Amino acid sequence: MFDAQKGSGILEVLIATALLVMIFSGLLGVLQLGTKLATDNKGHTGAGALAQEEVEYIKSLPYASVGTIAGTPSGVLPDSEQVSINNVNYTRTIYIVYIDDPKDGLGASDNDGNPNDYKRIKVTVSWNAHGKTRSVVLYNDIAPLL
Repeated sequence: MFDAQKGSGILEVLIATALLVMIFSGLLGVLQLGTKLATDNKGHTGAGALAQEEVEYIKSLPYASVGTIAGTPSGVLPDSEQVSINNVNYTRTIYIVYIDDPKDGLGASDNDGNPNDYKRIKVTVSWNAHGKTRSVVLYNDIAPLL
C-alpha cells in the first residue's frame, strides 16, 4: 500500500538544499560586509592623508599668506577644491579664522594691542560612500613668528 521510504529522499534533498541556502546566504552577507568595510577604510584613509597633506602645506606658508582667497583672513589658499585619489572623489574645504587669546586680554583690553593673536585652520575632506557623505576634519593653530 503506502511506502514511507519513497518520499523520504525528496524530503532529505529539500532540507539539505535549505541548509545550503542558509549557509551560503550567511557567507554572502559576510563577503558584502567585508567589501563595504574595505571600501570605507580606503575612503577614510585617503581623506585623512589629504587633510594632513593640506595642514602641512599651510604650516609651511608665511603667516601673512595663511588665509583663503574669499575669506577673512585673506590669503593664497582656495576655499574649496575637488581632489581625486585611488578612484575616490573628495572635496577639500579650508576654513581659517583669527583667534583672540584670552591670556593677553580680549578685544580692546588686549595687552599687546593686537586682538588677532593667531589663526585657527580647519581642513575638512568629505566624500560619498554608500549613498552617505562622510568626512574627516583636522584643526591646527598657526601663530606668527615673534
